[in-house]
Amino acid sequence: MLLLIGVMAVFFVSLFFGERAFAAQPQDTFGIGYATATGLGGNQDIRLTIAKIIRVLLGLLGTVALGLVLYAGYTLMTAGGNDEKVNQGKKILTNGLIGLAIILSALAIVQFIIGQLASATGFRGPLNGGGSGAIVFDSFSGSGALGRIVKDHYPFRDDINIKRNTRMVVTFREPIDPASLINDTNNNGILGDCLEANPLDWAVHCDRLKGDAVQIWKVLSEDQSLPQDQREEAVDAAVLALYEEENKAYTFVFRPLAFLGSAERNMWHRVRLTNTILKADGIPVFDGQRTLYYEWKFQTDTLLDETPPHVQSVFPPQGEKAFRNTVIQINFNEPMDPTVVQGVLADGGIFTNLIFGKELGGRVDGEWKITNRYKSVEFLSTLACGQNSCGQTMYCLPTGCGENDLNCEEDYLSLIRTASPVGDDFEAFPFSGVTDMSGNALDGDADGVFDGKPNIANPIVIGDNEKAADNYFWNFTIKNKIDTSAPYIEKVVPGIDAQDVGNSDPVTITYNKIMWLSTLNNMDMEEYGSAQQQQALNNMDELWFVPDSSVVNTLGEPGLKTQMNIRHRVFGPNNLDLFYFPSLSSEIKGINQNCLYPGQGPYSNFIGESPDCVYKEDINGMVIENRGCTRPTFDSGADTSCAESITPTGFAAVPPETNAILTSSTASCLERLREMSDQILGLAG
Repeated sequence: MLLLIGVMAVFFVSLFFGERAFAAQPQDTFGIGYATATGLGGNQDIRLTIAKIIRVLLGLLGTVALGLVLYAGYTLMTAGGNDEKVNQGKKILTNGLIGLAIILSALAIVQFIIGQLASATGFRGPLNGGGSGAIVFDSFSGSGALGRIVKDHYPFRDDINIKRNTRMVVTFREPIDPASLINDTNNNGILGDCLEANPLDWAVHCDRLKGDAVQIWKVLSEDQSLPQDQREEAVDAAVLALYEEENKAYTFVFRPLAFLGSAERNMWHRVRLTNTILKADGIPVFDGQRTLYYEWKFQTDTLLDETPPHVQSVFPPQGEKAFRNTVIQINFNEPMDPTVVQGVLADGGIFTNLIFGKELGGRVDGEWKITNRYKSVEFLSTLACGQNSCGQTMYCLPTGCGENDLNCEEDYLSLIRTASPVGDDFEAFPFSGVTDMSGNALDGDADGVFDGKPNIANPIVIGDNEKAADNYFWNFTIKNKIDTSAPYIEKVVPGIDAQDVGNSDPVTITYNKIMWLSTLNNMDMEEYGSAQQQQALNNMDELWFVPDSSVVNTLGEPGLKTQMNIRHRVFGPNNLDLFYFPSLSSEIKGINQNCLYPGQGPYSNFIGESPDCVYKEDINGMVIENRGCTRPTFDSGADTSCAESITPTGFAAVPPETNAILTSSTASCLERLREMSDQILGLAG
């Protein structure tokens, strides 16, 4: 099968940085593209590779057997009454038919064995071939909603080794009407909460999930011939809603009333979000989708989670200095319970699990939000302090400095409060402090030893006694300056125009600095093929993708950076050769709230290469290094750049002085890429 060539697209909104004037512009993007692997090789499952090899060999033998049958027929037809030739023809025909029967039987046996192995190990890949329109991979109905209306969820699709005492979380992109999925079981007039009680009975004191809106099943058997009540068991759960600005609810936490799974064996669970869930405006949540529900599965093992979470990194780091427009970021080693790490710091507020103390006194108002697959929380102040690089309001941490005193600094102390213990381990009382998804209290010093929670004298003040035990605290300094630098993309994998990309290969994007993780979902990815391929894709759910980020150190240079790993549905489903155009919107921002750099990103003239883009300026804003990058012109009307390492006939070549084709908008760039893809597909025949 012919391997198609992918196309690398690079496109940005026209922005400026440093002391240049900023104005709001249409949100253009940076993107990458590549084709999927076909045939053998790549990172496909070894069973699939073995199956294909065996099928090829049996196919060749079948061709030989069929040739013998045809030859035998020819011999009989030309025997002319010669008994010797007739007997010879009959013998060849008999042997050929016997050989053909053996080959067909062998193929059936091989298919059966591989199918049983696949079933036993949970693999549901494309082992049976199938037509271009057949869905032979485990796509899940409604999976196209992920990344569109369903922003994220935990456990994630196909996750295994999930602990039996876990909570489940779903976050939507748009605000949801809580009444459409919550029963006010505790009768207090508030949807998605628990009454204060000690001990807390989740079934009595908390609101319950509407079973027709969110359906959770424990899979007892895969035997489809059994009645559903013998194949699946419904899971009842309490539900908590997280209310954000203007009392909007995006995130919902489901707490099963009994442990999931079994203590004897691993068990799959299936979760379905139905179209009875309504958006805040009353419109069913999946209206307009090909499938009017969203479904995924995960597997629990036989254990309970008794391991506490800990802090993996913070920004600003311990003892370091940062600018006023910094977003405070905390990264944990595992997903955390959103109900205890997300909240508003304000006068009269009740959220005190994550607070600040300023050496000069004064409260810091703002909001902590959970993000990054529920592993990170970020704090944004409510103090407006100008505009960012794309003309949007920027917010700053308060200082006691004079407005023009740029040498002034203020010291901050930040505290994360662990939860109160139930006994002598990390199992915690609900809502008493920071916990993971299984209710284990924070291990502040990450030593695995239970130290307990210090007494709190004043919930909005950091007491000296709280700088100990399993709380986590750190110091940093805020400078009375604003950082005007804009982030850019430093490296992408797969590289530009990469070929032979495996259907499950990772997609990673490394930025030049720490990013504002809450903005990284502002991306898109287009799946593109020939008209016939597009028709086959129409029978499937849309491509889904979710960013999962971590803090890294790259290029051997000092400084922390964000690396975004994109989890995605298989590329090239059903062995289709397709083009992919991921695009990163300028709504993606750095930790300093500035938008993605307008025209800077890795570029190469060599197919599949993934160079490091290095860009540096001096203190006056003059470029002193621009290596391996596209080169923008800072023309607001023509600075959207489309970079590709291959240019088919009839398209303008990539000019060496810019390393990119400059277009006026993202739309025009994407149109060019589609036309180039069509030409490559046409050349491929």
